[in-house]
Amino acid sequence: MVSELNDLNLIEGDLLDKMLLAQRVGKFLRSDKEEKERLVIENVAHLLAKDLHNAVREMLAFEIRNCTLLNAELAETIATDIQSVSKPFLAETPTFTDDQLATLIPKLQNFAHVTLAKRKDIGEETVMALVTVADSEAVTFVVRNHDVSIPEKGMLTVMDRFPDQTTLMDYMSERTDLPVSIALDLIERISAVYKNALIQRYNVSEPVAEIVRKKSTAEVILDRLNKLEDGRVHGYVIDLHREGKISIDLILELGPNLSHQFLLSSIAVLTGNTVSEIRVILSLEDTKDFVRFCKGSGFTDHQSVKLLRLIKQVNESLS
Repeated sequence: MVSELNDLNLIEGDLLDKMLLAQRVGKFLRSDKEEKERLVIENVAHLLAKDLHNAVREMLAFEIRNCTLLNAELAETIATDIQSVSKPFLAETPTFTDDQLATLIPKLQNFAHVTLAKRKDIGEETVMALVTVADSEAVTFVVRNHDVSIPEKGMLTVMDRFPDQTTLMDYMSERTDLPVSIALDLIERISAVYKNALIQRYNVSEPVAEIVRKKSTAEVILDRLNKLEDGRVHGYVIDLHREGKISIDLILELGPNLSHQFLLSSIAVLTGNTVSEIRVILSLEDTKDFVRFCKGSGFTDHQSVKLLRLIKQVNESLS
């Protein structure tokens, strides 16, 4: 085959001729040949992999998708090509090691991430790279892929990146490799049907489950708040209120860890006042006004005292 290449112009050659050549190159690279001859053919493959015609690159990628031994640069060129070229290749290629594929993930487009997430044979490094870099669509396929192992660190990464995506959390709860700590953390993040199934599977008693739910709510909110800009806090509070998760007890439980903006927004939403009105009341310039506000909002004396203490702590942190 090598001797025939001299007569072929790979730059200006006929499209059909180059497609046929790509097919033959693929067949050659799938076989065991001497290294010297193989290097020559790989050089031809490099040229074909950069051909201007998509059809030529598609043919080459399809033909070498099952090659166990490929030049690393050639494999990466194909893997990072357009969807019609790289997708069939990435769906099957065994040429990359786990580390190599993990390193490649940030360079790939979303369709490539999805393609890899569906494979049954990806390693933990690749899984970690996907859950760290890919968008929610690809990560969902990883989570639903029960043929691959997700390390605990990877599960935590998913929960940290997509805390508000209940459907994704539901799928996570169905995995059979969940550590108990992850399972308990998921209880507050998943829908009722999945929550009950998870509690039963891990044999969590109802009193313990209830404690975990309350603890989880506070931790999830704090974790989320640490990642939100002030301008997005009020919208987040409205969502929490709509889900029935905002209460005076929860606000007091969060304590001085919560932000000033969250305190203003949560009290405002809970009591039906505007943030501006609550800002004046919580400034404590008029303590009698604060007492009237607490009584009018239905707070107990104990709650009012704790709220006053909390407001002073938060206000002092601002000065």
